[in-house]
Amino acid sequence: MDQGRQVFAVDLLERYAAKGRGVITCMAAGNDVIVLGTSKGWVIRHDFGVGDSYDIDLSGGRPGDQSIHRVFVDPGGSHCIATIVGSGGADTFYTHAKWTKPRILSRLKGLVVNAVAWNRQQITEVSTREVILGTDNGQLYEIAVDEKDKREKYIKPLFELAELPEAIMGLQMETANLSNGTRYYVMAVTPTRLYSFTGIGSLETVFACYLDRAVHFMELPGEIPNRQVELHFFIKQRRAVHFAWLSGAGIYHGGLNFGAQHSSPNGDENFVENKALLDYAKLSNGAEVVKPSSMAVSEFHFLLLIGNKVKVVNRISEQIIEELQFDQASDSSSRGIIGLCSDATAGLFYAYDQNSIFQVSVNDEGRDMWKVYLDMKEYAAALANSRDPLQRDQVYLVQAESAFTSRDFLRAASFYAKINYILSFEEITLKFISASEQASVATFI
Repeated sequence: MDQGRQVFAVDLLERYAAKGRGVITCMAAGNDVIVLGTSKGWVIRHDFGVGDSYDIDLSGGRPGDQSIHRVFVDPGGSHCIATIVGSGGADTFYTHAKWTKPRILSRLKGLVVNAVAWNRQQITEVSTREVILGTDNGQLYEIAVDEKDKREKYIKPLFELAELPEAIMGLQMETANLSNGTRYYVMAVTPTRLYSFTGIGSLETVFACYLDRAVHFMELPGEIPNRQVELHFFIKQRRAVHFAWLSGAGIYHGGLNFGAQHSSPNGDENFVENKALLDYAKLSNGAEVVKPSSMAVSEFHFLLLIGNKVKVVNRISEQIIEELQFDQASDSSSRGIIGLCSDATAGLFYAYDQNSIFQVSVNDEGRDMWKVYLDMKEYAAALANSRDPLQRDQVYLVQAESAFTSRDFLRAASFYAKINYILSFEEITLKFISASEQASVATFI
């Protein structure tokens, strides 16, 4: 890794982001919009794109202490869902960027919403299209809201985890338009399992198929700090390309390929490629294993909140490349950093404590990936990530010298022939002549 330049940099974005409305309990981001939930039942929306903010009180008329349990904002920054929990139970609200008053989703009264999956391919500023909600009692619901209607179009149950009822802690959805309709792919995580659902039609018909069909899941038992099991998709050009599950046993991750050629009637696994499990012990350098309490996922790295620092881990090499620290105010440092979140639209990451928001920006994270792949002897990937002729020469040189050492001289000659800068014609020719391999010189030439 180039030690001269940090790949990830931390800046304080807002010191007193909760604006006296309690302390920050949760946060979400999309399209330069950050939405915070507070311990006093307020939702605070910061729009850094236009430079304004406003507060919404969800605790009005509710008895006792109220705290925002979770907030969710869509990738465009227009739609927000928030769940408030207090002595009177739980309520979930929807609000739009243009609204001054939130809409209570009365059919969800008493249900604690832990996770939301947006339909990134079809959502617009004026319509959420279909949205999936995951609850603390293992249920999935579908809702849709059109901004002009000032209320939800519908809320309907989709599925319930019956075999092992656990809280749904993370949700992601992807769609692919095929000739015979829309294929949905949904991932959901609980404290111990990752579930996959897929099918063609509406969400309702997709999940109805699982009433008489086994649900595919991966089980990884283990505890995670504060029960903060997380599921992330990394989005590139509005399409999910890989996933990561922050589980109790490690980070289970892999590539995603939603091409039609991967479709099959029961093809739950067909979208997932190159699966791997990053053991948390790899992050401890022989010390006691401390599991992350939150995570964010970039194109090539995992950002892992461990204690009060973020360790940046290359997901290909599984090596820690950087540690990020935060300039916390004295009144927040005792609690430490609470969590991480990402803004896929803006390509930014955020960390937050009880009062402050920190921005984590990325500086050309792929610049050294050619070397990472080269060190792992993944030569095709090393070439694909090379950016100039000198880097490509080094990839060819390693392959040439490996073949030469193995006395596969003809293969070595074919790689030496591709080198343009870092070795001269005379040096390579002399190398073969010294090995009494004049015949291979002809291949090289």
